[in-house]
Amino acid sequence: MGIPGYFALSLLALMFAGGVVYFGIVKLGNGRLIASLICLLIFARPFVFPQFTLTSGLLAVAGFVSLSLFLVKRHWSYLLLALIVMSLSFLMRSQEFFLVALVATTLLPLRTLASNRALISTVCAFGLFIIVVTYVDTASYYSDSWSYFNELNPLRAAFTDFNMTQAVQAHPDVMARYGFTQNDINLLENWFFADKTIANPEAIQNILADIGATKLRHNYLENGISSVQALYSRRLIPVLLSILALALIFKSKRLLVALTLLVTLAFVIGALRRPGTLRIYEPLTALLVVAPFLTPKLPNFPWNSAVSVLAVAAVFASVKVIKISIKQQNEIEVQRDILSKLPDKEVVVWCSTFPYEAIYPALDTVNFRKTVKLYALSAFTWVAFSVAYSMHSHQNGMIESLIKDTGVWILAADGSIGLLEIYCNENFAADLEEVETLTLEKKHLGRFRCLKQEPKATD
Repeated sequence: MGIPGYFALSLLALMFAGGVVYFGIVKLGNGRLIASLICLLIFARPFVFPQFTLTSGLLAVAGFVSLSLFLVKRHWSYLLLALIVMSLSFLMRSQEFFLVALVATTLLPLRTLASNRALISTVCAFGLFIIVVTYVDTASYYSDSWSYFNELNPLRAAFTDFNMTQAVQAHPDVMARYGFTQNDINLLENWFFADKTIANPEAIQNILADIGATKLRHNYLENGISSVQALYSRRLIPVLLSILALALIFKSKRLLVALTLLVTLAFVIGALRRPGTLRIYEPLTALLVVAPFLTPKLPNFPWNSAVSVLAVAAVFASVKVIKISIKQQNEIEVQRDILSKLPDKEVVVWCSTFPYEAIYPALDTVNFRKTVKLYALSAFTWVAFSVAYSMHSHQNGMIESLIKDTGVWILAADGSIGLLEIYCNENFAADLEEVETLTLEKKHLGRFRCLKQEPKATD
């Protein structure tokens, strides 16, 4: 079985987090059955479909389980374990760690925390760790190789994240002033950053300033409501229902407050134009499932009710994961058959069109060895370690390849190909020609080139 390094590390991190959660719940007297059901409920999907934001959040949950264990048992080893797990969570995705920490403040006994000297010293050490790591991380992105990415990234978000396309296109005079066409703005909205004359930070900044983009109103309410509605997806329903049931069974006001904070955070994140990103919320719901079991077991502990709720939710969630896995296995065979026909050359992947999970699943039983260099047209096109950056550095980027007779392989949605056709016409007075085609469901995979229009012969 061939497991790529990224997935191997993700699975190890998830196993570590799951082991800490299981150990903590058992050590607090809740029993192995409850610990097993909780781990099955919150780790089944992440283990099959690992993702770094999700993994970071679950490590943070494991850290707070270990911290709760320290508050009960008062042994330094549990505090050290909490420090290690939380540090890993922060290193993997700091924003997700802070989100989990914010929700955890409603569940932890803050007065007890504030009176514990060992804990205060550990928090100070962890705070120093955060400052040092943040400084090193920030400094590493200020070399010359990162300068263009740093300039472009916050500005491209106006089009890819904050829906500024229509607002800009409503000012054709401003666009013309800086040499932009309607199609250029559409390309920016669709993550086309290969051409620096279009992905031009100075020009984009001037355009946004001239139309008063900072004064434009956004529909914060609609985006926030949309984000809250996303919580009620099939993916989260079993966990959310189990949280509500556990809150009633344990008569926990803290759990209800934490759930209210979760919904509020979903609204705020959505209002900030990041709605519907479920991987952000899954660790938060995992924390709330674990929360009722982080105190010593009471004599009147509602064991039967808790087991029933967790068992139903865990079975439902596991069946869903199995169904998705079976469906994905069928897709793997189709997608790999197509990919196997590609030449061992660079392929431009336009936005999120490459089926990464289908081609390279975490638990790869086939050991698929096809090597393809992916030129990503995405937020990371110009990061210093990317294939795209390397190709551009050698004067062999997407645009240079597009105007050659050999062309360039591109994987894109059908609508993106239409934008590329207009781009060839406007910039090179050329027609977009598809030299070779491979069929993909709802996607377009082909070798394209901009073919110069031949002047008509005269008598």
